[in-house]
Amino acid sequence: MKNIVLLLTSIVILGCAFFLSKSFEERRLMLYDLRGYTVIEHSETRDVNELGSIRTDIANPFADEVGDFLKSAYPSEVTGIAITMKEAKPGQVTITYGAFIEKSDSAKAHLHFDHRGYLLSSQTSKSYLLKDVAKRAEVKAAAAKPKFEKAYGETRIVKDSESSVFANGLTCAVAEEFLCSKGDPKKVLK
Repeated sequence: MKNIVLLLTSIVILGCAFFLSKSFEERRLMLYDLRGYTVIEHSETRDVNELGSIRTDIANPFADEVGDFLKSAYPSEVTGIAITMKEAKPGQVTITYGAFIEKSDSAKAHLHFDHRGYLLSSQTSKSYLLKDVAKRAEVKAAAAKPKFEKAYGETRIVKDSESSVFANGLTCAVAEEFLCSKGDPKKVLK
């Protein structure tokens, strides 16, 4: 019995050492293969008066990472997206983007991923500001969709990704719409 416990302990230790020797992306793919899903998140905190570029500073690398992961873990699809805003400390706001990606069949799989959105802060009411940024994001995504479809084929827009927070006397609101396209695996995956 003692030998069995030692053997099992050795196997666990070697397995952990092997897992930890891999890069972050390799570990993410290994876990994805085991579980069948992954979550990709990006966060950033800024002073409420300096929010101007935070949306693109988070959303662009987030979209790139999601797109890269979809290609490396094909066939997969984006099944959920969330954006949260919260006051980190007085006068600072944290925005977090998250995508839930699951294994799928090739008929549902996505290969391309991008975003269109808007961020505003003002003394306007939360409900008005959320409607305003959501409408602006919708207009941007609708304008981008035909070009995206021409380049990558059938495209789905994922909506309902918006959030707001009241900080430093201002209401801050962000809305994003995400374009997910199937693409042609023969052209993309080599």
